[in-house]
Amino acid sequence: MMRKSTILLFAFVGVLCLGSQAPAAFPGLIDQQAATAHGLTRAWYNQVEMDGARGRVLHLGLADGTLFVQTDSAVLHALDAETGQTLWVEQVGSAQHPTMPAGANSDYVAVVNGSTLYVLNRFNGNLLWKRALEHVPGSGAAMSDRYAYVPMVNGLVVAYRLQPGKDPVAELRKKQNVQLTEEQQKSAEAERREKLRISQERIPPLACTSYGKALITPLVTQQGALIENVVWTTDRGLLFVGQLDSEGERFAANYRLETHGPITSQPAYLSPDANVVGDSGVIYGASEDGFVYAVRETDGQLLWRFSTGDPIIERAVVIGLRVYVPTQTEGMFCLDAKTGQEVWSTPGIHRFLSASKDRIYTADKIGRVIVLSAPTGARIDTLQLSQLPIQMTNDRTDRLYVADPTGLVQCLHEIELSRPLFHREAIAAQQKKAAEAKAPEAGKEGAEAPAAEKPAAENPFGAAKKEDQDNPFGGAKPAAPQENPFDGAAKPAEGGAKKAE
Repeated sequence: MMRKSTILLFAFVGVLCLGSQAPAAFPGLIDQQAATAHGLTRAWYNQVEMDGARGRVLHLGLADGTLFVQTDSAVLHALDAETGQTLWVEQVGSAQHPTMPAGANSDYVAVVNGSTLYVLNRFNGNLLWKRALEHVPGSGAAMSDRYAYVPMVNGLVVAYRLQPGKDPVAELRKKQNVQLTEEQQKSAEAERREKLRISQERIPPLACTSYGKALITPLVTQQGALIENVVWTTDRGLLFVGQLDSEGERFAANYRLETHGPITSQPAYLSPDANVVGDSGVIYGASEDGFVYAVRETDGQLLWRFSTGDPIIERAVVIGLRVYVPTQTEGMFCLDAKTGQEVWSTPGIHRFLSASKDRIYTADKIGRVIVLSAPTGARIDTLQLSQLPIQMTNDRTDRLYVADPTGLVQCLHEIELSRPLFHREAIAAQQKKAAEAKAPEAGKEGAEAPAAEKPAAENPFGAAKKEDQDNPFGGAKPAAPQENPFDGAAKPAEGGAKKAE
């Protein structure tokens, strides 16, 4: 693990030099005048420090204002998503081992390298915690506030508890009921971020079994004081909705949805909305069988399904009350999140990239960025960005993040949007406004969806009903909380689970 070393110095020097270097030094650099002609501005660019002749950029990821850039040499770069400034650079694990996409929460960033899970301070890159994984990982970790969820090739999803280390100063202030001024609060928060710690006590992980290989990063949908909901998929075309009870130390699947093709993309999620199904969130799964499925989170009821007529291999994305579904060959569909009715469709689209108030940014198969009208799906513009093949799907803000394999990372946005448009905050504000205005009753069961196919049965999962949820797999019950969920072995010795043989 490299610490604030030469590579960090080079990264900062690289950022400082960018302003003085001619654009010709970066063949893939988007010309500012050309961007303006498309109603865009190149907000920033950064050449991350790497050996372009040997290394390649693998993943781009966005979390709470930080853009994470990962390379195939196991180096993780953290950039300010609005300025492009390099915040820190660290090598996480070995360059000889595969690196999975990073996952982050408000304090930590988790990286799976080889068969080891690393957790870093997301503000400075300090290594806080690491654990050898008991099984072969299938993808990167998903992060909640308390757990890191790692999907395994054998179908397990394993939850590792991240117990924050104690802060003696904060505890003393709380005990003495010390009231801080606003300036002191900012200073205390900066100090807390710099000194984040995770307890090194070996807490046995919790695991949930599923059928097939779990090869896609899970999705944490709900977090409460003790309960967390997690969604994941497998290559057998199954979508699992699980729940972790940290008080009872139980992690089990509540429901599973069976499709007729592999699921190769992460599900999408709409938080509870009075205009959709009231107090329940909705999970949207897309399968290579060509269907999009909308599942009510609280009880697993299939709300609707929509046939695109073409395999779906890329992520479906929820923006507001619209679901955007790119297919393998037939283009992209825009669906109503509540009914599944088709709003519009357009051919030739391979991937969703980002959305502003009135525009949808997408990519075709050769890397061109196709700009669509959000209300109608009509093509507005085309940007030739095939020289920047790494194009990130951003469902959080309007920003467009692209990179080339040798580490030139760029950010574009519409000229008038000097501040990012946060989609989740916007929909939350709409939900609050609708609730206050007591919008028409939502969540009525049994309503017909005009273009969506209504499920034939109340239990669409082909498995146990809700009253049988202790045994959602039609086979053996999940391991009891006091048992070791790894291969049915004996309870691990004090200090944590032993590595599976």
